[in-house]
Amino acid sequence: MIGGIMKRNLIFLATVVFMFLLVSFWIAAAETRNNPIAVSPGSETEAVTVWQNCPTFSWSAADKAASYQIAVFESLDGRIAPYEAMAVLFSPVISKQIIGPALSYTLSSEERLKTGSVYAWFVQALDVSGNAIGSWSSGRIFQVEQEIRFIGIEEKLGEILKSYGVSDETAANVLDDLKSGVKEVVVPGITPGISGILGTEGVSNTFYGNTAGASITTGVENTFIGADAGAHTTSGNGNTFLGYEAGHLNSTGYYNICLGYGAGFMNETGYLNLFIGKNAGGKNDTGNNNVFIGHESGWDNDSGSNNTFVGNNAGDSNSTGYDNTIIGYYAGAGNTTGYANTFIGREAGKSITTGSLNTFIGKGAGNSNTTGWSNVFLGWKAGANETGSYKLYIANTSTSTPLIYGEFDNSIIKINGSLGIGVNPSYPLHMSSGAYCSTGGTWTNASSRALKENIENLSADEAVDALIKLNPVKYNYKVDKTDKHVGFIAEDVPELVAAADRKGLSPMDVTAVLTKVVQDQQNLIREQQRINKEQQKIISDLQERMAKVEKN
Repeated sequence: MIGGIMKRNLIFLATVVFMFLLVSFWIAAAETRNNPIAVSPGSETEAVTVWQNCPTFSWSAADKAASYQIAVFESLDGRIAPYEAMAVLFSPVISKQIIGPALSYTLSSEERLKTGSVYAWFVQALDVSGNAIGSWSSGRIFQVEQEIRFIGIEEKLGEILKSYGVSDETAANVLDDLKSGVKEVVVPGITPGISGILGTEGVSNTFYGNTAGASITTGVENTFIGADAGAHTTSGNGNTFLGYEAGHLNSTGYYNICLGYGAGFMNETGYLNLFIGKNAGGKNDTGNNNVFIGHESGWDNDSGSNNTFVGNNAGDSNSTGYDNTIIGYYAGAGNTTGYANTFIGREAGKSITTGSLNTFIGKGAGNSNTTGWSNVFLGWKAGANETGSYKLYIANTSTSTPLIYGEFDNSIIKINGSLGIGVNPSYPLHMSSGAYCSTGGTWTNASSRALKENIENLSADEAVDALIKLNPVKYNYKVDKTDKHVGFIAEDVPELVAAADRKGLSPMDVTAVLTKVVQDQQNLIREQQRINKEQQKIISDLQERMAKVEKN
């Protein structure tokens, strides 16, 4: 019995301990969610050099935070302690409340920090009333230095000084003076070089990555993130390069966006370009106003401008072609100098090299054409085997007899099928009115009673009057002086057979007039024949009587 009691007590004790640990864990997690984490600049262990007097401070979000408070202390001994200890030892040089959900703050020129000083900074979350939520973050420590790009170039600088006639002794003294004021920054994993730093965050430029933005002189409003990103940019403005070697050779190009490994790598002076994807626009040099999205899209573009390439390898051989719109995997991949082409669909126009003014829409449309001009191919593999120019293909196969074929230069259009206008066709040409052209080429007008109203008999007098007023003429149409015709002039025909606009004639109207006149004439002929027959009978009777009289 005693063993049972002890067992129950142990179970109870274990339960209490478990609940205590669970509650402690929950409280700690809640406190963690309420505490923002200081991210940049600086390190939690040792001072990291920042090459700007007005760095950007950034931190993670905290639950329920309506605003944040940052505090920046100057660390006179170069060490960092918790906020409470720093607050006892020093007064903050910067104490700023950032209203709203912003997670970063850049110092203004009035708040600039002193060159050569070491600083520690902290961040805390505040509620809507400005009261603290949770505790201050762990601190980060950094040192502000002037932006001196001298490390690793002493030899080159010495050669330049000597080339201008400066003696060896004077050059050596200049180099010693320069080096005496330079502190080399060593970051683990980064070889010291022109710009061996974690990042540069200034009033107008933001550079992160080894040698990112290393050559900048007067350029402003640039953001370069990634090793060697924008490494050669000097005076270019408003560029955004993200990725290893993105925009690497850019010098003066401006307002370019290059996202991805090697995107816009060779762009030097091109401007207003958007390159997204590995090596997208990689060889672009002077081209501008281009949009290349996809792996190696527009890869070979050199000076071509105003192009839009979307899709892996889309337009990747384009060099100087301009005003092209190419969308789809490998679409227009072979185009080099062709311009004003529109290729939409996987491999559409993939073989075009110098052809221009083409529109190919559909997977594989026009994919055998290389130098053709002014073609329009619509549909899956439409015109896939056509190599000429000025052609129209509307089809959903690679057939040479598409549903609709045309020749723009000869003003020819051919329909390989039946055409219905407002109706599903039962004949080669079928109108919704019921009129149609048969396979044998006979035109049949719609004439059903169901289609008509106000039906009246045409009088013989009306028909004869109209027939008399019809004036048959000989003529030729102005477009072809050799093609002679006989007929009527629409403006001159009598009202009975005239069209509403008096620009055309209906053969059926004239036929109806002729029919009525002929019918009336036939009636007169039959009546005359009847009279003649009766008169012949009378004459025959008289002749018989006269013969009898003569015999008597």
